[in-house]
Amino acid sequence: MHLYSAASARPLAAALAGVFEAALPDPLTPEWVAVPSDGMRRWLSLELAGRLGASAPGAGDGIASNIVRAYPGDLRSAVLAIDRPTDQADPWRIERMVWPVLEAIVDADAAALPTGLKVLESQREGASLYAKGRRIADLFDRYHLYRPHMVRQWARDRLVDGTGRALDEHSVWQARLWRRVRERIDEPSPPERLPAVLRRLHAGDQLLDLPPRLVLFGFTLLPAGAFLDLARAVAASREVHVFMLEPTHLDPEPLLGANPRPEDGSVRLRSSDATASLAHHPLLRSWGRLHRETALQLADVQADGVPVRLVGDAGPPPLPSTLLGRLQHDLRANRPPAATLADDPGDDSVQFHACFGATRQVEVLRDALLHLLARPGSDLTEDDVVVLCPALDRFAPLIEAAFGRSAPATTTPPPDATSVSVTASSPGRHGAPALR
Repeated sequence: MHLYSAASARPLAAALAGVFEAALPDPLTPEWVAVPSDGMRRWLSLELAGRLGASAPGAGDGIASNIVRAYPGDLRSAVLAIDRPTDQADPWRIERMVWPVLEAIVDADAAALPTGLKVLESQREGASLYAKGRRIADLFDRYHLYRPHMVRQWARDRLVDGTGRALDEHSVWQARLWRRVRERIDEPSPPERLPAVLRRLHAGDQLLDLPPRLVLFGFTLLPAGAFLDLARAVAASREVHVFMLEPTHLDPEPLLGANPRPEDGSVRLRSSDATASLAHHPLLRSWGRLHRETALQLADVQADGVPVRLVGDAGPPPLPSTLLGRLQHDLRANRPPAATLADDPGDDSVQFHACFGATRQVEVLRDALLHLLARPGSDLTEDDVVVLCPALDRFAPLIEAAFGRSAPATTTPPPDATSVSVTASSPGRHGAPALR
C-alpha cells in the first residue's frame, strides 16, 4: 500500500503518471482508478493524457487509455462480491434494498408495527411513499459505509448509536426498521460480512475480480468506517495507491497523542477530540474537523508502518503578494495569519459582493464571471470555474434564467459570445452540491 499527500491536485497527477509509467506485466491489463467525482475524473483524464507517452516533457501530446474509471464504493462492492455467486445480485444494494424497506413500512397489520415505527405512518399530501423508502434505503447504505460498528450492533438487537450509547427515542425507529429489513432480506448485511471477507483477503485470497494495481485519487475525506482497513486488506495481494488532497499535512505523532486509538477497537468520539489544538490557523480549526478526522486515519496507518509520501513539497514557496495567495500559503503551512499585508487597491483575488435577494446574487455572479473571463491576458476558461451553492434546488431555476441554457458544443465560439455556460453537477455521492 502506498500513500501520497499534496496540497493541490496537479502534483498528485504528476506522481500518478509516474506510477503508470511502470507498465504492468500484461499490456492489455487495464488500470483501475477511483475518483470522488465526475469533475475530478474528467480533469484527471486530461492531465494523464497530457503526460503519458508525451513526445517530450510538457508537450501535452500523450494519451490515456485502457483505464477503468470507478468510485470508491466500487472497491467495497468488489470485495463483498468474493463470497457471492457471480449470477446472484446483492439484495443490499440501494435499488434493491428499497423494496424490503417499503414492505416494512407498508405492513398489512398496522398493529404489528412496533413502537417507534409509527413515525412512518404519517405521509404529507402529494408525497411519494417510494421516495420515502428510497431516502431510507440511502440512509441505511450510508450507515453501512460510515457506521459499520453501529450496524453490527443493530444486527445483535442492540439499539445503540455510532458512539455505542443507547439510541434516543426519536431515533430508535431507524434501528427497528433496519431490523425488519434485515429479516426480509434474510442475508447478512455488508457490515456483518466485511470482517470475514477482510480476513480472507489478509490471508491471501485471490478471488478478487480486480486488476493487479488499484488507484484511489483526489480524495479530501475518507469514510470514518473501515475504508482504509479494506484498502489494506486488498493490498495484501495487489498494489494500492491512495492519493490524498490535504490543505495541510499534520504530523501523525501529535495527532495520535491528542486523540489516540481506543484500545477496545471502538470509534473515536468527537467529544474527546483534542486535535483542534494542533491547527494553528483559525480556518483549519473551524472548517477542518473532517480533515483532521481523515488525517487521524492516515496517522493510524502510518503508525502501522505505511509511510505517507509528501508530493510537491520542495521547501517553502515564496510568500505570495495577493490576499488569496497569502491565505493559501498560511493554510498549507498551518500558520496563523499575520496582519502584515499591505492594502493594494488592485488586488481583487478575494471579493465580497453584497446583494439583495437570490435573483440579484445570480446576476452579480454572472457579471463577475464574465469580467474574469474577458479580462485582457486572462487564461481562465469555463473549466476553471467552480461555484459552491448551499441550496442548489433553490438557485437552479434562477441560474438557468440568468445564464441561459448551455450553448451547443462548437469548435469555434461565435464572435459575439457574451454568455457563460454553467451546468449543475455534484462532486460526489456524499459530497456537497456544486455548480461547475
